Amino acid sequence: MDNEIKSVFIIESDHYVEITYQEFKARYFSEELFRSRRFIRVDKRLLEVSQKDYASHHRERERNRYLKKLDIDNGLISMEDMDDNEIVSSNASEDVAVYVEDICLKTRLRKCLSNLNTEDRFLIEAIFYYEMTERKVAELLHISQTAVHKRKQKILKKIKKNLEE
Repeated sequence: MDNEIKSVFIIESDHYVEITYQEFKARYFSEELFRSRRFIRVDKRLLEVSQKDYASHHRERERNRYLKKLDIDNGLISMEDMDDNEIVSSNASEDVAVYVEDICLKTRLRKCLSNLNTEDRFLIEAIFYYEMTERKVAELLHISQTAVHKRKQKILKKIKKNLEE
């Protein structure tokens, strides 16, 4: 199988030691303390990392997944996702112009979202990325659904205004 993990790097005595995946599984199931260690996948290997690095890695992974979902929802595609022939059509220059315009808009949208405060960004991500209902977000924030709706509208107007500038 191509996706199979080949080896695992664990930290012992402040340096990395390579073990086989079979050794890793044996230790994982037999040693309780070993199960509390954190690993990230790098190609066909697992690499032990600190809790902070593990959290950061997964936060970045989820962010990339979110941005990819936004791109798909907005009809955007990356250059890596395109075949060489995909952009060629009778209106190739128009297609490129639209594509470049979409990239610029996406860049501006990312900037607008990054400029939001934490609470506003959470609300927008919860509703549009995690597809939570306003009612569910209201429960999480311990406020009314009406308040969530008004905040969402206010934030969207703010984003729209920033995008139009």
